[in-house]
Amino acid sequence: MESKDFFTNPCLPALLLALSVPALIFGCASRQAIPQPGKPSEEAVQSAPDSESIAPQQAAAEELIDRGRRHLANVRPNAAIRDLERAMSLNPSDGQIYYYLAEAWLMKIDARRAETYNRMAENHFKNDPDWLVRIARQADRIAELEQ
Repeated sequence: MESKDFFTNPCLPALLLALSVPALIFGCASRQAIPQPGKPSEEAVQSAPDSESIAPQQAAAEELIDRGRRHLANVRPNAAIRDLERAMSLNPSDGQIYYYLAEAWLMKIDARRAETYNRMAENHFKNDPDWLVRIARQADRIAELEQ
């Protein structure tokens, strides 16, 4: 049989239809899961990486905060500021960063900058009485420096 006869064969459309019907019914692409009550859908599970991508940034910010605290303990305010500013760029909602930046600027005897970061720390810890006590003590030390 020549190839020309194959394409002109009247059975060809019926054959193609017979082969395509199962593909239409059962699907040739990946199947979509039917959401089950009480179970998250695949789309919900697939959207989780957005929240997971934040976790490494927070972990990196926490490490930088710890390094900044160690620099402060060793009276190295410039190194502390460098690490704490990097932490701030990764997780600007962490109030500890601002508290420790105020400490670093206190060490550098820059009351204006220390006061700015102290106020920012206070804004982040409005509902945390323990931190508010620390921030108030820091504000007192800043006020003493301004005199």
